[in-house]
Amino acid sequence: MTVFSRNKKYNFEGESLLIVDGSFHLYRSYYAFSFLVNEKSFQTGAIYGFIKTLRMLILNYEPTYVTVVFDSKEKGFRRKLFNSYKCNRPKTPDDLIVQIDPLKLMIQLMGVPVVTVPKAEGDDVIGSLVYRSIRHENITILISTGDKDLAQLVKKNVLLIDPLRNILGPEEIFNKYGVYPNLIADFFALAGDRSDNIPGIPGVGKKTAVNLLNQIGPIKKIYQNLSKIDFLQMRSPGKIRETLLNNQDTAILFRKITTIVKNLDLTQCYSNLSIKNPNSIVLKSLFIDYGFKKWLSYSRSKDWFLYQDKTKSVLNLFFGRVV
Repeated sequence: MTVFSRNKKYNFEGESLLIVDGSFHLYRSYYAFSFLVNEKSFQTGAIYGFIKTLRMLILNYEPTYVTVVFDSKEKGFRRKLFNSYKCNRPKTPDDLIVQIDPLKLMIQLMGVPVVTVPKAEGDDVIGSLVYRSIRHENITILISTGDKDLAQLVKKNVLLIDPLRNILGPEEIFNKYGVYPNLIADFFALAGDRSDNIPGIPGVGKKTAVNLLNQIGPIKKIYQNLSKIDFLQMRSPGKIRETLLNNQDTAILFRKITTIVKNLDLTQCYSNLSIKNPNSIVLKSLFIDYGFKKWLSYSRSKDWFLYQDKTKSVLNLFFGRVV
């Protein structure tokens, strides 16, 4: 299959798995469509925007398998390791919270699997799904997200779809961050990640982190070769070496926090990620309740279902074709 993104043309054969970062798209849709309300004055923007995006992704990329992954409500291990982790983020708005369960229900009624693992962040669920899936030959994994942490998962057959519909492979990740995917976790541990409230190592910004990682290697190797820093082409190498030496425990801690977990137990949710037949009757009722009249009209057309019967799995969706 040939996929045209905004930045590049990608060719891949065989089966494909589309993983949708539900938590990212939930917030993005909420703020993009915050003006939408139904006749009962109920906020519907997050639901509308999310399903619109999901529709576009499935119809554009025609995946063999698909799943939507959400964060768990419980705090995970990272907050226990570093109490300030993500504490800079505002509280989830009440009018978004009330849309989450109806959205998940609607996605499942569409026939799309929804995956949430207790006490686990969505990134770790995605990482574990990727790790299990790449064991199978001839499968391409597409991850729709705007979360830069997931860049560390990218490989030749594991690609990111960013919010602008650019497809990012290993070279695109390098061009964007200055390091390849295998060093992304080390990069954010050293340089910091403002969105996750990880300060990084004092005095080590993005440029210095890139130089250290590309010339020496990951954090573990850097601390095994601190003396090499004095010979690198960078400003104040001696000061940087001393700073790293004084913050070794912090660097190792941040590296653990920025590293995506890939070994979660997904036995309960991994068995079947194929799109199933949607529950059209209940969906119609929900479309009426939420004021999604456009989608209601699609459901009455001949294009209610779309089938892709080239593989064992069936792709069927109730939205109609992308114009």
